[in-house]
Amino acid sequence: MNPELQRNLWLEASSRRIVWAVVVQAVIYGATLAITNQSTDALAAVGVIVFGVAALIWGPRAAGRAIGGEVAMRTWDFQRLSALKPWTMTWGKLAGATSLSWLVAGVGLAIAFAEMFVKSRDPGQAVAWLVLIVAFAVLMQAGAMALALVGVRRARAEGRLATLRLTPGTLVGVMVVMWALQHVAPFGRPIGVVGLGSLLPGFGGDGGRIEWWGLVLGKTWFAALSASVFAGWAVLASWRLMRLELQMRNSPWTWGCFVVFAALYGAGFVFSTGLSEMFAVAGAVSAACAYAAAFAEPADRVGIRLFVDALVRMDIRRIWAELPPVIGPVKMAAFCAVGLAVVATPPLAPALQTEWRLMGFAALAFLLRDLGVIAYFRFGPRPGRGDLGAVLGLFLLYFAGGLAGKSLLGAEGGAIFMPTFGSLGSSLAPVSLASGLVQAAAVWFLAWSRIRKPEVSA
Repeated sequence: MNPELQRNLWLEASSRRIVWAVVVQAVIYGATLAITNQSTDALAAVGVIVFGVAALIWGPRAAGRAIGGEVAMRTWDFQRLSALKPWTMTWGKLAGATSLSWLVAGVGLAIAFAEMFVKSRDPGQAVAWLVLIVAFAVLMQAGAMALALVGVRRARAEGRLATLRLTPGTLVGVMVVMWALQHVAPFGRPIGVVGLGSLLPGFGGDGGRIEWWGLVLGKTWFAALSASVFAGWAVLASWRLMRLELQMRNSPWTWGCFVVFAALYGAGFVFSTGLSEMFAVAGAVSAACAYAAAFAEPADRVGIRLFVDALVRMDIRRIWAELPPVIGPVKMAAFCAVGLAVVATPPLAPALQTEWRLMGFAALAFLLRDLGVIAYFRFGPRPGRGDLGAVLGLFLLYFAGGLAGKSLLGAEGGAIFMPTFGSLGSSLAPVSLASGLVQAAAVWFLAWSRIRKPEVSA
């Protein structure tokens, strides 16, 4: 048996805790039947609520604490020295730490699924719903563990202790799951006293249809398969971060493949509208990956300097070894900007063709500027507060700067601080492109002056 799994089962799913979980569930479901005159519909609704609390809130918190708790108790460094392999450590912690929450969630899910399967007009929709919410739960739990590992790496690089916090992804994930359930669950009418239809109004009877890359698919099954794939990516991310914690190196190919996958996934939703929209959506997804990588990676001056030195020496092996994760998404965004300019021909007036083709490059210039702003604050004298400084800096540039620019210079002034598409009689994309490049060069000059400074001992 996986020793890490066994250890976490001893900690999280002891006999006493299991007995208490069974007793509490018996009380909850028994009280539901007594209050609702043995309504199985209401019982199923309560089962969904129990699953949501256990799998979507408790589970991610437990997965995050599987790492954060070890750091808080000062046992994480000893585990990093153990002989366990990264995958053994990853799935042992992920499955073991969430074992009790899955035991509780599984009962509620079984009750809800049985009711749905029996009463649904299309039992296949009930199966798809089951796959969807289980995949979302795995996605959130693996994502919480990945965020905890990111926090540990960043805290170590910034010379501080990692703190235990409720992961923001938990609440976001709950909202996403509730929205998904609202649109795809196989119920079209209120059921019971506290039925699912009244709890999550708007349930579609057949889940609807969705078009992706020219394929028309059932919305429920598409959401279920999408959630399953992204859950797999989340588990893979946890494993790769665990490898870094156990002093192993990762190749950049996996992250690069995810960026390409995410860009293609997003572009598939606008496949029928044309190449312009596909490149635009893929570029936006790539930019989002770049921002995520910029905030997630530790502020490691040595690593950046090694990468720049390898780049100057054209040492390909060292370039790949030290390649910052933010480079891949930026390259993908640049590819999309070129595609938007060269391949795409939107049905616009001739006077706006140039505006459209330059918009991709303008957005890329501002992406580079924003990454420079993030680097400037992240590599400051107090890197622990770099995230807040970067967010405030970007807010001031986009909103305060844009508002001031528009007030003083009109539309051209706003184009100085954000990529702007012009209208007939105005040319704003060239202004945005030129301004973005100038700002990116200036910000990266300041950021590099901080990166090249030697570390100061505390």
